[in-house]
Amino acid sequence: MALAPLSRAWAALAIAAGAAGCGGEGAGGPPSPGSALPAAAFSAAAAAAAPGTLAASVNGAAITVDAVAAHARATGLAPAAALDDLVAAELLAAEALKRGLAADPDVIAAGRRAMVRRYVDEQFAPAVAPSEIPDAALRAVYEANRHWMEHDRLVMTIHILAPVKKGAPPEASAAARAALEPLAAAARALPRYCHRPCLEDATCGERHLCVEAECAPDADAIDWCSGPEDCAAAADSDATWEGAVCAEASCHRPCATAADCGAGETCRATTNDFLSLATDPSLRPERITAWYPPDAPSIDPAYLAAAHALKTPGDVGGPVQSSFGWHLILLTAEQPPLHADFDEARALLLPRYLPAFQKERFGALMRSLAGEHAVFVDEAAVGTAFGAAPLAAP
Repeated sequence: MALAPLSRAWAALAIAAGAAGCGGEGAGGPPSPGSALPAAAFSAAAAAAAPGTLAASVNGAAITVDAVAAHARATGLAPAAALDDLVAAELLAAEALKRGLAADPDVIAAGRRAMVRRYVDEQFAPAVAPSEIPDAALRAVYEANRHWMEHDRLVMTIHILAPVKKGAPPEASAAARAALEPLAAAARALPRYCHRPCLEDATCGERHLCVEAECAPDADAIDWCSGPEDCAAAADSDATWEGAVCAEASCHRPCATAADCGAGETCRATTNDFLSLATDPSLRPERITAWYPPDAPSIDPAYLAAAHALKTPGDVGGPVQSSFGWHLILLTAEQPPLHADFDEARALLLPRYLPAFQKERFGALMRSLAGEHAVFVDEAAVGTAFGAAPLAAP
């Protein structure tokens, strides 16, 4: 951009940089626009300049040395190119203003969104940082979730039941067991894939949800699939998915043991593969989507003992007899024993409680602001337009 004011501003900046320690490099005149000035020299010059020092202006709109330095750091541009960018932005803004675009509804809406983001970032976000959570509130969360903070080993299983009615003759029990015997061998031979167990959505990372104690992808996640071609595409985007196959709508990496999987993952047959072994209509494939300690009162003791006897997720147990009949059991996940007091549990609780804390504080802010401003909701119009229940003001 061959602009005389820009060149003069750049020359002044280059002279200041030379005085700050560029030695003789600046003696031959300022570098051409877009050329690189040594980063250390520019940083020193920018730091030495008083806050708000003018680098350039367009129609009186100031472009400061601080702004040039910040833009150069953010974009990786040389200072001259960064200054060109800022001058160009001001020129375009001035032309848009001259053409009346300041009153354009989209421009106004974009400005309001930017203003809201600025307010949230500078005013609201600091007030809902983890450090702002009251100790009493966190302790209440601890007490309400103490069963997750203090427990023996927890297991989760799925199973295939061959039911036996109470009082049935021994032959009926023997037949039920015999129906499961060939399935036990088949279950142990099923292909295995890496899985990630979970307690809640927050433990699954972005684009995943905790479904039946296992991280499952949202519809737009990279490992969501409807066929093998989707997993091949995922591998093209992320090499860690190389060799993955599509199972249960998610790309899974095949494995032989947990050592083939990532940290925190298990190696086991898929739920669908295991339960689909129950082709005999007399058999009942069942999911138990809850964690159970060794003394869970709601579970048959024989079943519970057999489940806890399985050592590693992916292990298959049975047939084992309970008061309901005979079971073939797959251990899908486990949680090791945990006995954490409040101070030890704080690090676990903070990320879990933070979203609820922020939502609560945001609701309180909205109620406060609604009391300061005129808010009107035409409930009839909303109901007519959207066919939904009337909306309420904050």
